[in-house]
Amino acid sequence: MKKRFILLVILTLGISIQAQEKKNTPSKEDKKNFNKEDVRRKNNSLISNQAFSEFTNEGTPGSNTPFTVILKKKEIEGSKFMFKNWENPIVIKRKQGKDQTLNNANYNLEKGTFALATEETIYLLDVINYKEILFKNKVFISTYNPINKSRRYLEVIYASENIKLLRDYTLIIKETENAGGYIVSKNKYSKKSRYYYTSNKDFKEIKLKKSEILQLFGQKSSKILAFANKEKLSFKKDKDLNQIFTYYNSLLF
Repeated sequence: MKKRFILLVILTLGISIQAQEKKNTPSKEDKKNFNKEDVRRKNNSLISNQAFSEFTNEGTPGSNTPFTVILKKKEIEGSKFMFKNWENPIVIKRKQGKDQTLNNANYNLEKGTFALATEETIYLLDVINYKEILFKNKVFISTYNPINKSRRYLEVIYASENIKLLRDYTLIIKETENAGGYIVSKNKYSKKSRYYYTSNKDFKEIKLKKSEILQLFGQKSSKILAFANKEKLSFKKDKDLNQIFTYYNSLLF
């Protein structure tokens, strides 16, 4: 009953989403190679595939199933997801109606969106449909990045009407290292963060260096530096950056 309720909530979200085609159905061999680390088998918190199948057979149009289905073989060490544990709370902000709260979510670092998991399958939220997500008490907003021409959910470090400081959690692959023709380590996924400063005119990637951040503040940089020194704030910590940008915004009015 609990599984059906969770599934019903997910299906009513309207999360973009493409129906799973027949060709995407995993073979027995695929299931053997499925990355068990990516999806935990915990019946109390994840939706069973049987319940999903029963529900969709009760009349929900398959073509409108609001999910993108991801099933891949594990070819690189590590996970594409932010956390190993899938028991993470997520609040999906809706433009109309009540917000949706679930407890089986994760963040897909490769796709830049959030995922809901069944016992064996991962469903991705569509980045376009929901502008704001609350994940583990952090705010993420759907953001188009003109630099790499992609849309992802970025964490809000600071936001006002005029400026934003955003953090993008991404995934890189550490290449195999060879020594004398022998493989000494396998390719691995590695997590990486990128920060972006946006205003009415700019969208630029920045590094968390004091000099680079101070350049954003123009003529007010000396006041910002004095404030940061007085309050003993770091230019590398998200919490401190929020205070620095809040102070800067107060100087604009």
